[in-house]
Amino acid sequence: MEQIRIKVNAFHHQLHVYAFTEGQLEMTQNFTQFKNIYCKELDLPLKRLRFLFNGQFIGDTETPSDLGMEEGDEIDIFTAKEGPGLSEFIDNQFKKFLIQKCRPFNSQGVWESNG
Repeated sequence: MEQIRIKVNAFHHQLHVYAFTEGQLEMTQNFTQFKNIYCKELDLPLKRLRFLFNGQFIGDTETPSDLGMEEGDEIDIFTAKEGPGLSEFIDNQFKKFLIQKCRPFNSQGVWESNG
């Protein structure tokens, strides 16, 4: 089966941290398992996260092939808002994930290295 390597981005606007991981996806495998991996790592239910590719929400049954994904493409992860604001629990879980994998940026918006 053909696989592609992708980058997964997450950003928290209050902490000013950016995290990313890389992984491989099979072109014909739907995104359900992929999403569940991130939900487990964040300790959040799937309904609390949004996964986007090129600004469009990724459906559970869609595949990288369906979306026309290629080697090196990026997926963005955001937390879903509850009512008028983000719940404290979801915000804390997302912060914990980002802090573990963070790549902070400075006041000029330039990403700083982890080393």
